[in-house]
Amino acid sequence: MKAQQEKIKRLQPIMEFKQLLIRESAQILVLLQEEKTRIEREIQHSQQTYMAGIETLNQARTHATRPSLKLLENSLDYSKEKWVALFKSSKEVSRKIKAQMEVLLESQRELHAIEKLHHTYQMEFRKSLDLMEQKMSDDLSLQKFQAEKEGL
Repeated sequence: MKAQQEKIKRLQPIMEFKQLLIRESAQILVLLQEEKTRIEREIQHSQQTYMAGIETLNQARTHATRPSLKLLENSLDYSKEKWVALFKSSKEVSRKIKAQMEVLLESQRELHAIEKLHHTYQMEFRKSLDLMEQKMSDDLSLQKFQAEKEGL
């Protein structure tokens, strides 16, 4: 019975550690999702800037004097590079989110398995207690019966 109590006792810190890992993984996941949202807003802004730059460049090309055409083209190239860099960052954060989801799911599976084992150990312990109680009850009943039998 003490062995069963020790098994239960040894599982408790493991369960607490796994619960901590799950909380940390979930927090990291939330931070990554917030970063992805921020990047997506920047992508949208960068896209709008790029599209506005294309419109401005097209208007400048229609003028006979073509004022600051090279400057507009360089600005447009910069906007496009920024847009592409943000898109790559978004893909990288998406990859990190997927990996973090896997870590979180694995931690949850491990915790579930440990909780199931903990429950099994508790049930074995309860059965042992019930058997001991039944044995004691039977012994007391037997002693009482023998005392009554001898008293007759």
